[in-house]
Amino acid sequence: MKQRGIALLLVLSSILLMSTMISATYLYLSNMIYFVGNSIAKQDDKQLLLGSEGFFLNNIAKEILNGEDFGGTYSKLLTSNSAISINNRDVYYSLIDRTSCFNVNTLYDSFGNMNNKYYPWLVLDNILQLNNTVSSVINKLMTMFAQYPADASDLDRIDRDFLTIGQAFLRGNSIDKILNISSESFLYIAPLVCSRNDNKLLINVNMLNAKSSYLLQAIFMNEITGSDVYKVILSKPAQGWLTVESFFESLANNSSVDIDRINELKNVEMLKFSNNEYYFSSNFKVDNGDSQLMSLFHVKGNTITVLHRRFIL
Repeated sequence: MKQRGIALLLVLSSILLMSTMISATYLYLSNMIYFVGNSIAKQDDKQLLLGSEGFFLNNIAKEILNGEDFGGTYSKLLTSNSAISINNRDVYYSLIDRTSCFNVNTLYDSFGNMNNKYYPWLVLDNILQLNNTVSSVINKLMTMFAQYPADASDLDRIDRDFLTIGQAFLRGNSIDKILNISSESFLYIAPLVCSRNDNKLLINVNMLNAKSSYLLQAIFMNEITGSDVYKVILSKPAQGWLTVESFFESLANNSSVDIDRINELKNVEMLKFSNNEYYFSSNFKVDNGDSQLMSLFHVKGNTITVLHRRFIL
């Protein structure tokens, strides 16, 4: 009787062990099937996103080949239909202009150029003041900078403070939080601020608009007024400014600015003026919005280059 009980216990233990192994195997296989299926779905989304971006770029190339200047194409792109359908799936996209704006990356890279290392900080301070936006962080730095311009030890300390904030921008931290600006106030300067992976303040004279007057005032240290900029923008030819020089000639003819001072500031190394160079970023989303492709593009003349891609799958 005792032996039968032991035998029964062994049988039950074996059955329990086998049941556990079967359950574990089933769970493992289920996870593997889910993982493989999810991986295939993500790869499908990735190819769909790349295909949509390719379709988007091909359409631009066709218009350029047909004689359409990119400037005209670009203006239409920023306001055109933002959906592409491939294989019965919709991909939605949005574009953000990153051309004529204050590139916050210059705040960090400015310390590589000792002649103009404070210039972008002065530009940023001007932008804030022109938009009646208060930043306690920038106010503190500018006050220190104004009070101790000749003391080397104080300037070293100020440089460290400037550099710390510049590094925060480089890490991609939120601009409004770095500068201690309220979300509501930041909305006023947001159209003028951008981030790119270069160290230039690029101004495309053909992309200037009424809001851009603040940016031009800021980079020219308020030597030019908003009304002067507005006059020049209104005087833009129908086909756009064919050269940067023609833009500045119009500025001299339609305003009372000190053109010698403007030319002096125009030659700041990190400043770059163009009539046919653009930066813009795109965000392509698969219909459910879970998979995304974010890219940064550079356009020079009729040549388009993808500078950076990042997938969220």
